[in-house]
Amino acid sequence: FNTFPNENFGLYRGSRIDGTVFKDDGAGGGTANNGVRDGGETGIGGVTVKATDNGGATTYSQIVTGANGTYSVYIPYTASGTVKIVETNQTSYVSTGGDDVVVSTSPPATPDT
Repeated sequence: FNTFPNENFGLYRGSRIDGTVFKDDGAGGGTANNGVRDGGETGIGGVTVKATDNGGATTYSQIVTGANGTYSVYIPYTASGTVKIVETNQTSYVSTGGDDVVVSTSPPATPDT
């Protein structure tokens, strides 16, 4: 019998969005500037990514990408409508893709059985 002290669990009520900021340069057989990570296109670390309301007035979550360009932003259950995932482009980069995310916080009309 093993004891593992300090095994804590936190529960989050909301949504998590994961993604990658990458060089859309067509490396490794990918297609350049198509907004899709394909071929051998590499991630870009150190990019600020945030989740905001549609107008950008409210920031729900903000993070800096890891060395491989990955990120996770969290959207609280109180958010509704359109949530935008916005990156702060580094010098000499422009965005080639990304879509707005529509968040629904309404419960289903009838519960699943």
